[in-house]
Amino acid sequence: MMMHFLYAVRFRNTTGLGKFEIMSMDAKARAAKVLHIYLTHSKGSTEPDALLVHIHRLMDTIICSKNMVEGHIGCLTDQVLCYLLMRPNNCFLMANRFMVICARTAHCFFDTISHTACLKLGGHKSYAPID
Repeated sequence: MMMHFLYAVRFRNTTGLGKFEIMSMDAKARAAKVLHIYLTHSKGSTEPDALLVHIHRLMDTIICSKNMVEGHIGCLTDQVLCYLLMRPNNCFLMANRFMVICARTAHCFFDTISHTACLKLGGHKSYAPID
């Protein structure tokens, strides 16, 4: 979703977005762009350690950021979850399926936060696998 938004803004094709925008996303956009470039250049043949570096950096910027705007959905995660709920004809996704998405997201965030804490406690300045 972030990459689609960045492309729409870059090519000035935002008419279909209405008033939608992703708030407070400089670091997130940079991390997403680096991941996208890596995936594009790897052409489907990624190295696990290198891929984890890029994914961890993106997840870390998403989790460890402040909401800059009050009164709007300023958190990227909340924006994506809200978007996932929407269905055609003014309908929304069933709550039980949405709960599964939230549980998976929470688990992923917990893993990223735990890994980031271990890296910082271990004195690492960038991603390193932890066994």
